[in-house]
Amino acid sequence: MPDLQREAGVALGDEWPPLVRGGIACHREADAVFHDLDVFRTQSARLTRALLDAGLPRGAARAIGHAGWELLFDGALLDDASLVDAYLAAMRVPVDDVEWSAALARRVERGAPTFYAEPAHVTELLWRVLSRRRLLAFDRAHCDVVTACLRDAQPSIAASVDDVFAALA
Repeated sequence: MPDLQREAGVALGDEWPPLVRGGIACHREADAVFHDLDVFRTQSARLTRALLDAGLPRGAARAIGHAGWELLFDGALLDDASLVDAYLAAMRVPVDDVEWSAALARRVERGAPTFYAEPAHVTELLWRVLSRRRLLAFDRAHCDVVTACLRDAQPSIAASVDDVFAALA
């Protein structure tokens, strides 16, 4: 839910049942552990450095180094049918809130985000999202080098999946 709230257009609020609030707290705790993992910090920094060396502005390079790494990591999980099934099942959980229900229905309708496994598609998503943020935006002319940097980082990101899951467990 924390990752979907922007899409839903609603705040998380405190009115959720205890089980949901517990899930939100668990998500935030897992995120904190994840962002402190050596493999994430090292590979994200390496990707950021490659983007800076390719001429991207600092804010864009840092944003892509972080969010691009996470999106490609999620893309590496798409080969695991049980994880994809669990993701789609979670999106189908009925909720009473109309905005949340609509956002989840849109997610189910789109299916698993298979484009996260494609560096060019991740670049396009990041270009669209970051273009709204002046300090994080990058020029359309940089898309090819961003894609190349993401493609170069992808094998090591995919190879980190088991280590990340082991650390989070």
